[in-house]
Amino acid sequence: ALGGALAYGGTSQNAINANTYTIVPSGLTSANYTISYVNGSLTVDPKTLTINGQAAFNKVYDKSNNAAINSTNAVLVGVIGSDAVTLNTTGAYGTFASADVANGIAVTVGGNSLSGTAASNYTVTQPSGLTANITPAALTVTARADSKFVTQNDATGFNGATITGFVGGETSSDLGGSLTVTRTNATQNNANVYTGVLQPSGLTSNNYNIQFLPGDYTIVPAQTLIVKVTNATTTYGSAPTLVPTSVEYL
Repeated sequence: ALGGALAYGGTSQNAINANTYTIVPSGLTSANYTISYVNGSLTVDPKTLTINGQAAFNKVYDKSNNAAINSTNAVLVGVIGSDAVTLNTTGAYGTFASADVANGIAVTVGGNSLSGTAASNYTVTQPSGLTANITPAALTVTARADSKFVTQNDATGFNGATITGFVGGETSSDLGGSLTVTRTNATQNNANVYTGVLQPSGLTSNNYNIQFLPGDYTIVPAQTLIVKVTNATTTYGSAPTLVPTSVEYL
């Protein structure tokens, strides 16, 4: 039989916060035994909280997987009593499973954190099951103005088209189909300026809503000089640099 009374010391006494504590036994006595004590440990694991009410915003296609998170109605679930712990959504971010246009795309959420004096007693699980839509971006294909002499045949493809609205560094190589430019008054060959008769078509894309806009066509009479220049772009407030590509006279 042992004498005394078993007692416990160490840091575990009255421990309530998440951490690992030591348990130090003592207090037993015996004339017949040499008593050795082995310290134990007590681990208080943080409680896991969940988040309700967070959602992902829909967006227009921008080639990225980035998703913006709507935290207006986000709340923590599982906080004990009046513990001082709050949800910090400042760093919340989302990632679309696919960057392409579609409805109901899965969004993975990260970046939510906890703050407050009791935050160390909790961990937070990022919300799951969020989805959002990516809608097509606007793309404009405009036939460039072109011209010919009255005696000439129409040039194949005319002067091509200008395409504006690409996002994320994309170019015409990211589109499907093939650009075609046709003249809607192809039987008309009298000298004149014909407005909006060059019609582009043929390009396709799931990620863009493509609007095709017509261009003008000029049929030039004889004894007139035609000077054509390369297509150019410039920044607002700056003069464009124009480079002649051909000079014709009939």
